[in-house]
Amino acid sequence: LDALSNLLKKNPFFNLLSSDLAFIKNFSNAIHALKEVDHGSTLPDRTRTYMLPPHVQDPLILLLMFRQNICGSTFIQQLHHESCSEESDSIQIDEDHGDIEKISFATLPDFQFYFNSSPSQLDPNYQPLVTLTGKGREYSRQAGSGIAIIEVNLQHGNDSECHIHVGKKADSFNTKVRVSKSDISLCTNEPAERHEQFKIKVEIINTTVDINVIHKWVHLSLSQVLVAWSIERLLESSRLCLLRNEQEGDDAGGGEGSYNSKLKSLNKTLPGFQALEDMISVASGMPHPAIASFQNIGTLKATVLANLTLELLESMMSLIACKRKIFEGINIIRYTGTDGAHLVNITKDSKSKICSRVQISGKGKVLKDRPVDSPEYTVVFGFGPKSFMDVSQHQFFTQVCVQSTQQETSAFSQALSRIQNENPSLFQRHLVFILRVSRSTRTLMTYNVNPQMKAKMELVFNDVEREVTKAAERSRGVLQSRCIRHISFLPNDSVLNEATTEKKPAKEEPIK
Repeated sequence: LDALSNLLKKNPFFNLLSSDLAFIKNFSNAIHALKEVDHGSTLPDRTRTYMLPPHVQDPLILLLMFRQNICGSTFIQQLHHESCSEESDSIQIDEDHGDIEKISFATLPDFQFYFNSSPSQLDPNYQPLVTLTGKGREYSRQAGSGIAIIEVNLQHGNDSECHIHVGKKADSFNTKVRVSKSDISLCTNEPAERHEQFKIKVEIINTTVDINVIHKWVHLSLSQVLVAWSIERLLESSRLCLLRNEQEGDDAGGGEGSYNSKLKSLNKTLPGFQALEDMISVASGMPHPAIASFQNIGTLKATVLANLTLELLESMMSLIACKRKIFEGINIIRYTGTDGAHLVNITKDSKSKICSRVQISGKGKVLKDRPVDSPEYTVVFGFGPKSFMDVSQHQFFTQVCVQSTQQETSAFSQALSRIQNENPSLFQRHLVFILRVSRSTRTLMTYNVNPQMKAKMELVFNDVEREVTKAAERSRGVLQSRCIRHISFLPNDSVLNEATTEKKPAKEEPIK
């Protein structure tokens, strides 16, 4: 077992022989039998099944994202063995006017993996960045030493054969105002009314590692890509202008300060934005290798928020697109309880270099933040029909990869390459960031930003906040000094001397 582990560490693309697989399976069966007679101890489940949410109608890209994500952990790699080509040839392809319309199979090909407690080097042409999070590192320590084979299969309902309709979409997210964690999570229990949903079956052939930890690791990776896949589909709908506001008749303003009124107003101004923010929030708590959230807390004056928003935006864009003067794909929303939400433009005021000018987009109406207001500015980059800026050099995942360059081309891989040529948009990945600025908090959310750029954005975010906080403290100090300039809590020296002179008794003359 140690010899096989060292071999896979040096060459993760090594093509295992049938005898190697038989050795691992026999080892697993022997360990399983020993545990059965060990005082009737409870055995961990080898197989677990997860149900995908109903909005996943084409799980093909999701599975490819999962393979790319989990193979970037360095501990789990794709398994190569002699019978791989035979499994790939078992797929059936249906075409429509020369394009692949449907793929059918009984067993999902090219989705067998192995866990090795000795990590391997990444293939830079497949996934150049390590996807291992802090939770993944914890699992790598808890799993123990040894090897385990992970087999992933896709099922649809109770059918013996699975059919994937390429590019099939569900429009359930196109009208959603909010997205909850349960909407984009795997389900382990199968409700009676959900027999038509896709299911992912995970079977682990274990040797000496902790099988429960490996199951948790696979579940984490599947959860990560489910959120990322949902975000990409939402971004695609936004670019195609498919997102709709289901609250068309509601008033955006009306003076209501309730939370629901705010959500409706924001969603009417930029449909789908709130759902995007919800999904990023869910993913940042998993954790996710390509999603992060940062927040600064502290009270600021309402009159400085527009300047702060513009300064943060310009600083972020100077990092992402340093050579461009005109930025595309940026939406800025200003919200107040009295005026509701509006798409606005923020520019430097020509009359004052230290002030910003806020105008409603398309109307030219100038908005001013008064000291008694409580405005909130939201900046969304990479969302909407005008998001065409190429920032792929700063992305964590540049695209959904079909296969590694060192992997032998199978019938399944050839079909995937054809689908990629016919529908390249399905395989694209995108970069998004959301910036929220209010009197009490400033929040930065990033999606699919590589670690180097994410660190720079966090640094700029904190530096700008620090400078604004210092300026606010200096301003308060100046105001305080103006107010108490002529007020003294202790008498000055001249007053003190006069009081002492008055209270001092007269000197008595001697009696002659």
